[in-house]
This record gives sequence, structure tokens and C-alpha cells, in this order.
Amino acid sequence: MSISWAELNKRCRRESDYILTALIINRISLVITWALIPLRIHPNFITFFSIFTGFASGAAFATGNAWAGAILVLVSHILDCTDGNLARATDKFSPLGRLLDWVSDRLVELALFGGAGWLLVQSTGDCEWLLFSMISFGFVQTYYYLVDAAPRAGTAERTTVIGSTRYGTKIKIGLFEPVLYGFVFLGPLNLLNIQIIAAGTTALIGLIYQIISRSRSS
Repeated sequence: MSISWAELNKRCRRESDYILTALIINRISLVITWALIPLRIHPNFITFFSIFTGFASGAAFATGNAWAGAILVLVSHILDCTDGNLARATDKFSPLGRLLDWVSDRLVELALFGGAGWLLVQSTGDCEWLLFSMISFGFVQTYYYLVDAAPRAGTAERTTVIGSTRYGTKIKIGLFEPVLYGFVFLGPLNLLNIQIIAAGTTALIGLIYQIISRSRSS
């Protein structure tokens, strides 16, 4: 099976996405997708590889290999885009694939927060950092539910859209990219403590905002 680059872009066009993902990461993912199509690799295999690289990133952060952790975060994110693009390009959507895609995101994020928390425990001697990391992870996941899962159930508004790309993808703002790229940029600077505090605090503020907005609209 082979398709043209124009057809690939048409099949894989996303209705909305975050700015760096839409402009950079997804473009890289499309190149990888185009190369994978003739190999007949199932999208679920890419999802499992994304989970593996995400766990490897968490392990790298936990052991103090921040640069490796940052690179592996990006690889995992690219693969996370690639499994969906490959499914769109080859028409291999499935309920299992959708479930795996959602689960993979949560598992990778858990690995990142857990790895960062463990590193801070080892470097500071304060076991509270692992607790703080898990609390931050919990706030982030709850926020994601309100702005991502809940809209599908009609219980909350979707993430705010601020523009669109030349490919027709609407650009939205939210917590996903700041959390993800916080590990990428702050990890190598040995500032994962700031990442954990900033992610949890921002998610908590977002939760409060969502709750207030929903109460006013109800």
C-alpha cells in the first residue's frame, strides 16, 4: 500500500491540536507515517513502542540521565502522534486502539512524574517529593479529564481555540504542552522540582477556573 504525500496529509488532518504538536511534532510524525505505510506495521505496535520509550524516559530521569530523558520524551510524543496518523492513513481504527492510545498517554505521564519525583527523593533525601509528584500528577489528570474527556460527554467546554494552521488544523491552548515540554526543557537544567510544582499548581488553578466556569453556566 502506498499513498501520495498530499493524500497522507488529507487523511491525517486533525481538527485541532496544540501549537508545537501541530506545527512541528505532527509534521515529523507524518514523515515517519509515510515511511511506515509500506511496511504494514499495525498502529497498536507503535502505541506499545510509545509506551516503552515513555517508560524509558521516566527511568532516565529517575537515574539522573536528564538529557536522555528529555530526548525520549520527544520520541514518545512523536510516536504518540504517529500511531494515530498511521491508523488514519491505513484505515485501521479500532476500539482497542483508541483505548491503548488513551492508556499510553496516562502511563507515560505517570512514568515521567514518578521518575522526576524519585530523582528528587534521591538528590534531596526528602521522601515528600515523591508524594508531591503524585499529587501534581493527580491534579494534571483531573484537569485533562475536564477539558478533554468531559466535553465528549457534554459536561464541560472544550479547550480554547486561538487560530489555525495552513493545513486546516485549529490551534488550541491548554496544559498538555507546558507539562510535556516542562520535562524536556527543565529536566536537563536540573529543575524538575520547579516542573512538578508548576505543573501541579497550574493544573489546580485550571481546575478551579473550570469549576467556577461550569457553575456560572449551569
